[in-house]
Amino acid sequence: MPIKAVLFDFIGTVVIEQDPIVLNWCFVEAFKDHNANVSVEVIRANRGKDKKQMIGDILSGASLPLHLTEPVLDSFRERLANALDNFRENEGATTLMNDLVKSGIRIGLGTGLPRDTFEAIFNYLGWHEKHFDYIGIAEEMANGRPHPDMIFDMMKKLGLGVDELIKVGDTVADIQEGRNAGVMTVAVLSGTQDEQDIRYQKPDFVIRSLKELREIIGFEKNQDTKTKNQKNSK
Repeated sequence: MPIKAVLFDFIGTVVIEQDPIVLNWCFVEAFKDHNANVSVEVIRANRGKDKKQMIGDILSGASLPLHLTEPVLDSFRERLANALDNFRENEGATTLMNDLVKSGIRIGLGTGLPRDTFEAIFNYLGWHEKHFDYIGIAEEMANGRPHPDMIFDMMKKLGLGVDELIKVGDTVADIQEGRNAGVMTVAVLSGTQDEQDIRYQKPDFVIRSLKELREIIGFEKNQDTKTKNQKNSK
């Protein structure tokens, strides 16, 4: 069946950091605020998850008290709020999404950020003026990534089957999420995780630029068919 929808991850996929160190630094410093030393490597390996779950997993893995989860998350939010100018649209994201909409393909965004942090970046970039058919916030689901709750939620709300949706992301958790849902997965190498680790998850496609998604989806063909049908109906 033809692809009818794409669920994009937010940070690292359609939005990237001008300085890739900043977001990881926000995490490292948030842990330090509460006397917990966590390496950048550990932070990087856990990127893509719901941030509360991510912090809890890191604390648990380091045998640190889990009651620090909320305080660390609050510190992370505060530090990230002061670094909004570090975020920009990934090259070609708007053009790609506009073309997908014109082709009748529905667009969703999924994020592991808390809603207030997501909205701060989203509004800073002026994306409130864009069209999105679905926005998923991991912390508002029963389970965060790599559980496929966001994908199932989008499929249910938009009436989609597993063979009609593609998940596009830049982290191991993104690919695991898509595979757990049984949908096609596309890994874009624009984030901060190691390419080898991402390829190990066996995504259906690996791309270096969002522009490459056009050929995978083949939406130009969909647009040609749509235009032809419109002409024939006149």
